[in-house]
Amino acid sequence: MENNGKVPFLDKYTLFLYNVDKSNKVRQVALDVFCTLLHKCGSHISVEDINADQFIERLCLDIRSPKGSTVLHHQVRTLGMLTYVYPENLRHQVPLILKILKNELTKHTGSKPDLFALAGVLRGLTLYMHHFPEGQDDDPALYEFLYKHIHKVLNPDLNLSRRDAQRAALELVHTHGAKFSTQLYSNYDTLFPWFMKWCGSRNRDDHKAALPAMDTFVCVIANMLELQAGDDKKKGTQIFKYFLKEYNQLLEKSDSTSQVSLAVKGYALLSGACRLLLPPVEVHTMFARVLMASQHAYYQSSEMLENKLTNLPSYIESLAIIIINMDLINMGIIDSVQNLAMALVDNFPLVSVYRRFLAYRALFKMFHAIHGKAEYFQDFLHTFVYKSIVLTCSHAPEAESSPGEEGGMWRNTSESNGGNGTWKGLKNEVTTYKSFLPLWSGLMMPEKMTNMKVSGMPATVRTEISSKIYVEFISCVLEITEKLDLDTFKQEPLKKEAETTEKNDVATSDPVSGLKAKTPKDFQVYMNVISLMGDVLPLQCEAQLEPHVSHLCWFFVRCSSLQPLVSAHYSAITTVLSCTLRTSYFQKKEDPTVETVIHLLTSYIRELLQRCRQYRDQLLASCLTLVLKLPLCIVRDIFPQLVVALQMALQLGVSYLPLADVCVSALQVWTEKLPRDLLHQHMPFVMPLLLPYLRSQETGGEAEVQTRVITVKMAFANQRRKVDQKKMLSSKRVRL
Repeated sequence: MENNGKVPFLDKYTLFLYNVDKSNKVRQVALDVFCTLLHKCGSHISVEDINADQFIERLCLDIRSPKGSTVLHHQVRTLGMLTYVYPENLRHQVPLILKILKNELTKHTGSKPDLFALAGVLRGLTLYMHHFPEGQDDDPALYEFLYKHIHKVLNPDLNLSRRDAQRAALELVHTHGAKFSTQLYSNYDTLFPWFMKWCGSRNRDDHKAALPAMDTFVCVIANMLELQAGDDKKKGTQIFKYFLKEYNQLLEKSDSTSQVSLAVKGYALLSGACRLLLPPVEVHTMFARVLMASQHAYYQSSEMLENKLTNLPSYIESLAIIIINMDLINMGIIDSVQNLAMALVDNFPLVSVYRRFLAYRALFKMFHAIHGKAEYFQDFLHTFVYKSIVLTCSHAPEAESSPGEEGGMWRNTSESNGGNGTWKGLKNEVTTYKSFLPLWSGLMMPEKMTNMKVSGMPATVRTEISSKIYVEFISCVLEITEKLDLDTFKQEPLKKEAETTEKNDVATSDPVSGLKAKTPKDFQVYMNVISLMGDVLPLQCEAQLEPHVSHLCWFFVRCSSLQPLVSAHYSAITTVLSCTLRTSYFQKKEDPTVETVIHLLTSYIRELLQRCRQYRDQLLASCLTLVLKLPLCIVRDIFPQLVVALQMALQLGVSYLPLADVCVSALQVWTEKLPRDLLHQHMPFVMPLLLPYLRSQETGGEAEVQTRVITVKMAFANQRRKVDQKKMLSSKRVRL
C-alpha cells in the first residue's frame, strides 16, 4: 500500500468511528481497518497523529468492560499491533499492555473460554513479542507462565467448536518458538504427535498454520540437542532416537508426498545433532535414507505432478542441509542431488508463481552446501548451468510455438465458432525459453527476489555464488554454440517447382533461398540460446561482463565469418554491444584490450557492410541492427560508410517496426554526439527516408502500407512469422 493523502484521513476516520459509534460491528471493522493501516503504512503514521497514549488508555478501559468477543478480539490485537509498530514510542506503556494480555490469556484459557477473544489475545501476544518483553520483564518465569496457557490450546483433541485460537497458538509457536525452547524441549514427546495431527488435518487453514509451526518446533529441538550435546549426551541421544523412530515410521507407512516431505525436513534439521551425538557414518546413512525417500516420492509416486513439484524444493533443501553436516562427500552424492535439481529446473514453468521462491531458496541452499566442499563446487556449478541452458533452450522457438496469428496463449475451441480464441489458462500455455526467464532472474539477482533469505547463508556468499553463475553462463553459452551443428546445404528444387520457376522466369539474389539446415533442431536450440543470452547477459553486465567482452566479440565475429548466413550470430554481437553501453566499456580506449576490440569490430563492420547488401528479411534486419548498435567511437570513424546502412534500415523499417525503432534511437544519439560538419555532409541522404514514418504517425498508420502483411523469414529454422502492418503501426509509434 503506497503512502498518499488518503492514509492520514483513513486512520483518523477509523479511530473516530471506534470512539463514537456504539455498534459493535462498526467498531470491530474500524479496528480491523486501523490494524491493517498500521501494518502496511505504519512508518507514515506518527504516534502524535493517532494520540497513541490516549488511545491505549481507551482500549484498556474498554477491555475491562467488554461488549462482545468480536470487539474484544480486535481490541487486544490492536494493543499488540501498536507495540509492534511503535516499540520505541510506547515503551512506557509496555508493562500495562503485558498485564492486560496476561490477564486475558488466563481468563480465556479457564473453564469458560471465549475462543474468538482468545484468538485475539494470542495474536496480540504474537505481535507484542516481536520487540518485548525486555529488561526486568524478560525472565524465564514469564515464558513458563505463557507456555502453560498456550500448551492447553495446542491440543488438537479438544474438539472445539471453532479453531481460531488454536491456529493463533500455532502461529505464535512458529513466530516465537525459539523463546519457548526450554518448554518445547521438555514437552517434545507430547507436542510432536500434536503437531503431526495438525499437519495431517484436512482443513486447509489448520494445515497451513501447522506446517511452519512444525518446522520451528523441530528447529528448536535440533538446536537444543546440539547445545546440550556436551552436557547431557545420554538424554540428547534418547530424544534424537525418538524423533528418528517417528520419522522412520512416517516414511514406511505414508504414501502422501506431504507426509514424506515432513519426514525429510525433519531428518535434515536433525542432521547437525546426529553429527554430534552419533558416529559420522550415521549422517551418511541419514542422507541415503532421505535421498531414497525423495527419489521415490518424486519419480515413483502416483500423485499429480503439481503435488510432487510442490514438495520437490523441500527435498533438495533437506539434502543440502545434510551435506553441510557431512565431513566427506563424493561425486555420487553430488550427482544425486544435481539430478533432483535438474528435475526442478526442467519443470520450473509448472511451479506455481506463488511457490517459486521455494525453488530459488532450495537451489541456493544446494549451492551453499556444495560451496563449502570447494573441490567439487566448480564442476558442479558448470554442469548445473550447462544442463539448465540446454533444458531452457530445448523447446520450440517462440515464433514457431504460436499456432495462430494471435499467439500461443489462445486456442481455437472449434472450427464452427468462427475461429474465436478461448483462454484456457496458464497451464495450457506453450512452453518456450521465456517460461524459464524468472528462474534465471532468480539465479542472477537473488537479492531482488522476495522471501529469498537462506538460513546460514550470508548475503556476501549468495552474491558471490550468483556472480559465479553469471560467469558460468557465459562460458556454457560459448561451449554449447561450439557443439551445435549449424551447417547448411542447398536443396535441389522439385521438378514441378523448377518448371514453374522457369516458366515465370523469376530470379532471386537472396543467398538464403533454397538453403536448408543440416540439423534443424540445432538451429532452433541456437536461436533460443541467443535469445536467452539477450535476456540474461544484461542482468549483471555492470559488475561481471567487462572481462568477457573481448572473448565474446572475438568468438561471435569468428562464428559469423565462418557462417555468415546465420542471423543469430549478429544478434549475439548486438547483445554484447548493447550491454557495453551500460558499462561505458568503449570509453576506456587507453586499455590495450579495448583498443584491440575496437580494431576487430571496425574491420569486421567494414566487411559486413559490403556483404549485407545482398541479404534479405531477418538476416538483413539482424545485420543492420548490429550496425546501429555500434559504439560511438567506431561510428565516428566510419560514419560515411554507414549512410547506406541507415538508408536500408529506414526502408526496411517501414515494414519491420523493431528495426525502425532501433534506427531512430541510433539517429537521436548520433545527431547529438557526432561532429556537425560530418552530419551536414551525409544526413541529407538519410532525412527524406523519414517521411513514411511521419505520414504513418499523422494518419494513424494507414498511409502507404495500410493492409500489408509481411513475412519475416527465420533463417534455416523453417519458421514464418506474419505481422499485420496496420496493428504494428497503431500499437507502437516511432517517436522522432
